[in-house]
Amino acid sequence: MAQKLTRADSLKSGGGDGTFDVMEHSVAFLEKSFGKMDGKLDMLASDASFLKHDLSSLKGDFSSLKEDAAWLKGRMEDISCIKARMDDLSYLKGRVDTLPTTLHLLGFVMAVLAMAGLAKYFTP
Repeated sequence: MAQKLTRADSLKSGGGDGTFDVMEHSVAFLEKSFGKMDGKLDMLASDASFLKHDLSSLKGDFSSLKEDAAWLKGRMEDISCIKARMDDLSYLKGRVDTLPTTLHLLGFVMAVLAMAGLAKYFTP
């Protein structure tokens, strides 16, 4: 049964009998550590590719938002033109409201005719 190597065990194993057992344990420990690190690096690379994909989709979303903002800006300009026209129309409505009505004009005509009729009696 293989023993699990730890760094402390690999440094303590070695009897000084001229063999390279300590070196073999150290290399085995490093290889095992690098194996774990390779898996983690692969996961990081995979996550980075997902992030790159997500960022590219966000870039597309931002470009569509930019187009939508430009469209809204155009509509706001249209609305401001419509508002200016409405202001002009309300001004004209106020002016029309101050014009005399038909009843006023009829009364004016009757007054002029009455004055003309009275003028016959007062003229020498």
